[in-house]
Amino acid sequence: MRDCAFCAGPPLARPGFATGPARAPRSPVRGPVMALPRPGTDRVLIKVSKAPGATSGGLLLSAAAAPKVHYGKVVALGHGKRMRNGEYEPQTDVAVGDTVMFDELANWKVQWDDEDYVVCRYRNICGKW
Repeated sequence: MRDCAFCAGPPLARPGFATGPARAPRSPVRGPVMALPRPGTDRVLIKVSKAPGATSGGLLLSAAAAPKVHYGKVVALGHGKRMRNGEYEPQTDVAVGDTVMFDELANWKVQWDDEDYVVCRYRNICGKW
């Protein structure tokens, strides 16, 4: 070990510096995959459906020519919008597992475990089937 540059003496024994790491090294293998977060208030978490790779006639589409997808399956719901009296208004029209169409611009795009998700407000869902 080198001597201290300021006092020309031996280095101070501080954990994590001259004596080595203060904690055990991390394992290269990670634990189980975390669950998806639950959206807050009146928001909805939607798993975006994949764009079709071919037309109905069988022509293959490139990534630039493929149509944008604005629909997907509902994965999680928030607890609802808070009303003035302090209670939450439940989101009764949409349930987990429904396929919904959402607004193109009024959402947040999220990528989780190489899957595309969208978080949008309940009122920005245009329709369901």
